Amino acid sequence: FQSFLLLLICSALSTESRRMPELKSNPSGKSGTAKPPKQEALVSKLLSEWDGNIEKFVATQLELVQEECTAEEHQTMKEQSELSLKQLESKGVALISLTVTEKKSGLGGRTLLTLERVRGGVTQPLPAHRFSNGDIIALRDTS
Repeated sequence: FQSFLLLLICSALSTESRRMPELKSNPSGKSGTAKPPKQEALVSKLLSEWDGNIEKFVATQLELVQEECTAEEHQTMKEQSELSLKQLESKGVALISLTVTEKKSGLGGRTLLTLERVRGGVTQPLPAHRFSNGDIIALRDTS
């Protein structure tokens, strides 16, 4: 069997957006999410600058998402060079000792692989990880 390493390069959702917001009571007595002061200031600034141009807004958001992805890729490369595979796996950004158990064609001719951790002929559960649909990953042969 070939053994593979799966690494998270850029998540579809940033780690910040994956965290559940803290619920706090507001002065009106209703529960909801309280925005940090910096976030409130940023939202106010963005709303004051809003000119109603949706194309401009979307273009700006796409640029910001690309910047975030690039920063995440640089952080990932730094972590990969500094941490062991076991440490990366414990952080949830790598899955080691995976085996391809199924290969098929998907839409647009894409290759779909099913990866499992198989030890002694028995499929093992995967550890906790941060992988989700749409993530950019790297798959490396480690055999």
